[in-house]
Amino acid sequence: MELGLHRFGRCLLPASLLGALALGCGTTAGQTLEVGLNPFASTDVQVVATEPHGPYLFTHVKGPQLDLRFIVPRTAPCGRLLEPGASLRYDKAGNFGTFVGDGVGCDAIGTLSLADWRDRQPRRGGGGSPVPRSTALYGLDYRDAQYLLLRGRFLLATRVGVPRAQDVVAVVPNDETCSALASSTQASLEFRPAGPNAFVLLAGNAPCPVEGFALPMDSGDPRLYPEP
Repeated sequence: MELGLHRFGRCLLPASLLGALALGCGTTAGQTLEVGLNPFASTDVQVVATEPHGPYLFTHVKGPQLDLRFIVPRTAPCGRLLEPGASLRYDKAGNFGTFVGDGVGCDAIGTLSLADWRDRQPRRGGGGSPVPRSTALYGLDYRDAQYLLLRGRFLLATRVGVPRAQDVVAVVPNDETCSALASSTQASLEFRPAGPNAFVLLAGNAPCPVEGFALPMDSGDPRLYPEP
């Protein structure tokens, strides 16, 4: 297990904006403010699976209106609430929603279902590149046998309503391509308007699919997150 915290410039955001706005901000010239809403309705769900990865729990929930994977903090309340088989309420709140059960709540802080999130966002009109691309700047924050967590600036993440895109964690598979890309400090990030991979990191022509985005958590002590 490797864990290292990398500091990048951050945007200062208001505590709330009508209770449900997700803001993205940047410093590059000509960049526009991205505003998106959580596109999923409140509904009852059942927890299919929950796995720990670094400071996060990756959880898959399914219900009559929802079949998605989320990222939540790796805390005792969230772990107890999101046990496989548990029946919960998913509330449309904040950027990624909240899970509620037995008077306990757990806020989702990221998504592993980027294509679903993309497909629910309002479609944009006008011209421009059919495959928007920007430069991502990052450092390796954590690795395990399945995933690499890259923390840094992924400005196009605002396309799916991710706030604070100047300081966000990208989840990528721990394979040969993504591992080689993680050893660098920058790559091209593509947002793909269609297809199974909404975001792809590129170093040369080798694609590394981004499986999710999450807000960062500062542990202060890597021993909080033992090797799986």
